[in-house]
Amino acid sequence: MTDFTRMLLGNAVSIVLAIVLLRVTQKRLAQPSWRLLAGLIGLELLLINLHMWAWGDVHQFFRWFFNLDVELTLGSMFSSAQLLAIGLVGALLIINVRGGFARLYWASFAAWFIFLSLDEYFALHEKLDPNTFIIVYLLIGVALAGLTVLAWRTGGKKHTLLYVLLLIGFFAFGVGGLAIESGTLLLADRFPWVHQVWLVSIVLEEFLEMASASLVLVVALTFLQKNGTTLKPTRLALIFASWLLVLIAYVWLLPTVLFNRNAIEVSATYTEDALTLVGYTLPTQVVQPGDVLNIETFWQAQDFLAAHYTFSLHALTQPDQQSIAQMNVVGSDYNVSSVDYPSGAWLPNRIVRVPLQLEIPTDLEDARSYLLNLSVGTTDQPLGVAQTDLAMLDPASVVLNYIASPEAQLGDVPTAGLVQFTDDAISFSLPDVQRQLPTMLAAGDAFTLDFVWNATAAPPRDLIQFIHLISKSDGTVYNVDRAPFDQQYPVSQWVPNSVSVDSITFPIPTDALAGEYDIYTGLYEWPALERAAVVNTTGEAYVNRTIPLGTLSITAP
Repeated sequence: MTDFTRMLLGNAVSIVLAIVLLRVTQKRLAQPSWRLLAGLIGLELLLINLHMWAWGDVHQFFRWFFNLDVELTLGSMFSSAQLLAIGLVGALLIINVRGGFARLYWASFAAWFIFLSLDEYFALHEKLDPNTFIIVYLLIGVALAGLTVLAWRTGGKKHTLLYVLLLIGFFAFGVGGLAIESGTLLLADRFPWVHQVWLVSIVLEEFLEMASASLVLVVALTFLQKNGTTLKPTRLALIFASWLLVLIAYVWLLPTVLFNRNAIEVSATYTEDALTLVGYTLPTQVVQPGDVLNIETFWQAQDFLAAHYTFSLHALTQPDQQSIAQMNVVGSDYNVSSVDYPSGAWLPNRIVRVPLQLEIPTDLEDARSYLLNLSVGTTDQPLGVAQTDLAMLDPASVVLNYIASPEAQLGDVPTAGLVQFTDDAISFSLPDVQRQLPTMLAAGDAFTLDFVWNATAAPPRDLIQFIHLISKSDGTVYNVDRAPFDQQYPVSQWVPNSVSVDSITFPIPTDALAGEYDIYTGLYEWPALERAAVVNTTGEAYVNRTIPLGTLSITAP
C-alpha cells in the first residue's frame, strides 16, 4: 500500500463519517444550522484533499502549508479560528443565559475552547511532557463533559438533544485529538506494522477534530439562538477572517517587527540559496549552571530555499572549542521536528524567526566564557559562509557572541586596595597578591599567585599578563607571559561588575642564579606589545606601566 493509498483510505473513512454525521443531524437541527454544519464539513474535506494533493510532487511550500499535521499551516489556522469562534459564542452565552450555574458552565466552556484555539496554532501543550498533557487534557475534557451533564440536569432538559450533540462533539474531539494520535504512536512503539496505518490515522484524526468542532460550534450557536440572540453568518465569517489575518501576520509579519525592535543586526550570507542571517537576540550574556538561554535568530532568503535546513547552536569552550551545550532545530519535509516553519517553505524576502533554546549544563565551570557558534545546513552537509561581519571558527559557522560565567557579580565593585587599568575598566587587589608572595625559594621551585580580578565595565580588548623576576644584582630576567585564565575567559569577555580569581604558577628555572629578585606584573596587548595604562591605589601612574609586587630571594637548589 502506497502512502497516497493510505491517505486515500483515511479520506474515504472521513467521507463516510461526514455522511453519517450530516444524516443524523439533518432532522435534528434547524436548517440554517444544518447548512452551516454541512458547509464547514465540506471545507474540512477540502482541507483533507489539499493535504493529500500536497503529499505528491509539489513545491515544498505547498507541501508544508497544506500539511494538517503541523502548526502554523492552513489547517491549523482554520481549526484555531473555529475553536476561537466556539469560545466567543460561549462567552456570549454567559450574558444571555440565566442562573449562576449556567453562567459558570458557559464560562468554563468559553475559557477552554479559547485556550484550545491558541493551543491548536501555537502548540502550547508541547511545553508539557507528552504523557502529562494527555492526562491533563483528558481530565479537563471529562470535567467539561461532567459539567455538561449537570447543566442539563439543572435546567437544561428542554434542550436534551443539544446537550447530547455537545457530548458527542466532545467525545469525537477527544478521540481525534488524543486517542487516535496518541494511540497510534504508542502502538507503533510496540508493533512496527502500525506504522503502515499512520498516514490513515493522520487524515482521520484531523477530520474528527475539525468535524466535531464544527458540531460543537453549530450546537453552541443554536443555544445562543434559543436564548434570543442570533449570530449572523457574516459575523461568524468576520470572526474567522479576522483571526486568520492575525495568524498570517504572526508567521509573515511579526518576525519583521521583532527583528526591527529587538535584534542585534549582523550579516552572514551563505554560499547557496542566497540565505542570509540578518540578526539575533541574546537575553543575557551572564549565565549560571542550569540556566535555559532563549536565543532568537532572524533569517532572510532571496528565493525559495532548496531544502529544509537544520540550524545548530553550540556553546564552545575556549580555547579548545569543546561543546558544552547544543541545540538543533531540525527541518523535515513532513511531520516537522522542533521547527514549525521549515526553511524550504520560507517566502522569499520575508524575515523569518528561528528560536533556539540552549540548556546550560548544571556543572558549568566558573570564570569561563563560551562562544555561541551557529551553523546551518542539511544533516550531513553544512552550508559554507560566503561573507560575514561575524567571527568564524571554520568556513561553515559563525560566532554570534559569547556567554560568560563569572565567579561572582557585585552591584558595585570595591575600590579599596585596587590596582586599576584605567583604559580597560579592570583591576585587581594588590594587598591580596602581596600576602601570597614567598620570601625565599630554591631554584627549580615554583610559586602560585591568585589574582582577584574585577571588571567595572565590559573591557574593550584582550590582554596578556606578564610576571617578571628581575635580579637586583645583574638585571637577569625570568618571566611568565600568559592570557588570564589561560584563554578560557578572555579579558574582552569579562562581565561588568564581576569578580573572578585567576591563578598563575611561576616555575623558577632550575639554573636560576641565586640572589635577590624584584617581582613585577602588568598587562599588554598582543601583538602590538603596548602595555596597558595602570595606576596604583592612590591614583598615581606606575613607571613603565609595571606594578612592583615585592622581593624574592632565590637560593641554589
